[in-house]
Amino acid sequence: MLAKFTYKTGDRPLPGYTIKRGIGKGGFGEVYFAISDGGKEVALKLLLNNVETELRGLQSCLNIKHTNLVQIYDLIKDADGNPWIVMEYVAGKGLDALIKEHSNGMPEEQVRKWFPQLARGVAHLHDHNIVHRDLKPANVFIEDDNAKVGDYGLCKLISDSQQLLQTQEIGTLYYMAPEVTQGVYGKSVDIYAGGIILYEMLSGKVPFDGQSAMEIISKHLTAEPDLNKIPVPYRPIVGKALQKKPEMRYASIAEMAKDVEKAGRPPKVIPVPDSPAPGLPPVVLPVKQPTDWRLIVSEICGSFGLAAVLAFLWMIPWIAVEHVMQENRDLTEYGAALFLISLTSWAVLAVSRVWHTVKAESWLMRLSYLVAGLGIGIAAAWLHGWSFEIGTPMSESAGVFSSFLADLGQACPLPGAVFCYMTFFAVGLAIPQWWRITDPGRCKRFSFWPVLVAGFGATLAALFWPESAFTGPQSWVVGFVILVATAVIVQLASPWRPPPVKTTRPVRYVLGKKGGASYVQN
Repeated sequence: MLAKFTYKTGDRPLPGYTIKRGIGKGGFGEVYFAISDGGKEVALKLLLNNVETELRGLQSCLNIKHTNLVQIYDLIKDADGNPWIVMEYVAGKGLDALIKEHSNGMPEEQVRKWFPQLARGVAHLHDHNIVHRDLKPANVFIEDDNAKVGDYGLCKLISDSQQLLQTQEIGTLYYMAPEVTQGVYGKSVDIYAGGIILYEMLSGKVPFDGQSAMEIISKHLTAEPDLNKIPVPYRPIVGKALQKKPEMRYASIAEMAKDVEKAGRPPKVIPVPDSPAPGLPPVVLPVKQPTDWRLIVSEICGSFGLAAVLAFLWMIPWIAVEHVMQENRDLTEYGAALFLISLTSWAVLAVSRVWHTVKAESWLMRLSYLVAGLGIGIAAAWLHGWSFEIGTPMSESAGVFSSFLADLGQACPLPGAVFCYMTFFAVGLAIPQWWRITDPGRCKRFSFWPVLVAGFGATLAALFWPESAFTGPQSWVVGFVILVATAVIVQLASPWRPPPVKTTRPVRYVLGKKGGASYVQN
């Protein structure tokens, strides 16, 4: 049964406009196709419900113009005081109708053409600090291969001071972002709705459906979309747009549109010259992106500075504990320890950053850390005041292996203690997988497991620690603390880009009526 409109063909509720037919009815009123006295085709929208909400949105959208937005011409009141919106008439089909024509998903070339267009229209609203808030296929129209976003009735200026919403103002539940249930909204609300629309364009169905409003809302808040129903190139795009946390989504819908345009494109083809077999298809070669060494140097310098600060902070409780235990060292020894912690952290950060850029086998990576440890061992021996003169006899107090080193005697040109220092740091740095715990893409910024591994490596390396280093027979503990401190500091000082987090949590919802308007509450 067709909906009955208030006005019929030939009526003139507004001066200068003649109604030709009714074209739609909704929660806010009725829409008519009309002709002005000058012959211009327009759409007239009569506001019947929630007039205050509709007008509040229109006042911020009246002067917005964009090729991908349905233009609003004017706001006029009739003789009875009812407000009418005079806007551009779009003769094409709605995007919802086109999606219904493709029950298994629209052709990808159409998706890559029309979604970026509607995204550009919404981005123009965002540039004017406006959120659409009712973005859905029924509000997107295709005319002459051009997508136009319409129905600005729920538009609202972005404002941190306005946080309460009612469900009558938040648009269709199928496209509602999770944070809207808590009265929080922003540009990310439209990005989430854009992700739903993109999913629907590609699969013919919305990702979250249910038998009741409560079920749909619950799925928005807790369920993950089934990305297997859409083509592979678009899965990371939709997955990012439909993150439960707004901060995990795209920073802008324009950025999302760029990814959609690039998705599904064939890889760049570089033909091989002087091919011995003409007629064969060209060979696809990967295009290697140039390494930005300035960015790498900038990151390393920033990590070095932070590592030095953390090393200094590490020394404060160390000095305090030894002061309480009345085991005060000379300040030069504390300075030497601070320098070694900083130097070891810098060596690990520098070597790791190189391997993040140039991938290699794990044995080669370990070898590079071992070589760095040898250099740190020389620096440690120098700080302790050992001589580096060639042919100096080995120390008789060179730890557990002192007898073995003494037997080497004149065979090794380095003093025994210098050899011990070098061996200690070489072994201590070769055992942990430093390249993983400093990887910017690691799962966590900080983990205790690498600290335990570093402690284990230091314990093994302690077999080579000279007993006369620093003070006391248990002086290898100082080296142990240096390597453990390094494992803590490099994790905190190295860059980290957290991966998208999938969050699911049990939530209790109440759906009811209050004051004549529906509401949702946690």
